[in-house]
Amino acid sequence: SIKESKDGSHSFIANGGDKAITKYELLASNDEYSYVDIDILTGKKNQIRVSFAHIGCPLYGDKKYGIKDDSKRLMLHAYKLDLINPIDNKKMTFVAKTPKEFNYMKKNMVVKGEKNG
Repeated sequence: SIKESKDGSHSFIANGGDKAITKYELLASNDEYSYVDIDILTGKKNQIRVSFAHIGCPLYGDKKYGIKDDSKRLMLHAYKLDLINPIDNKKMTFVAKTPKEFNYMKKNMVVKGEKNG
């Protein structure tokens, strides 16, 4: 089942499974694909892949939970990771560049808030 919270997060609970809370925002889209920013709040194994497949929006390139496509890789990328250092309890942030494959896919999408055409 899926529950939407006021803050835009979604709770996905599979039959007999653990609660997985995923917050996402649509950044850009076209008729075939969506480019989203995802924040996982519970950290379950394959949480993003399972959650999006469950709502009928499988990740491009996901051979396990998605559909057969011509992607050479899973189109999932952790661009930012926040951790708490267990020694000094300070927040550590790591940021990675977006792979070129993502920019290629995104170039034909309409950015949220912009009008097409």
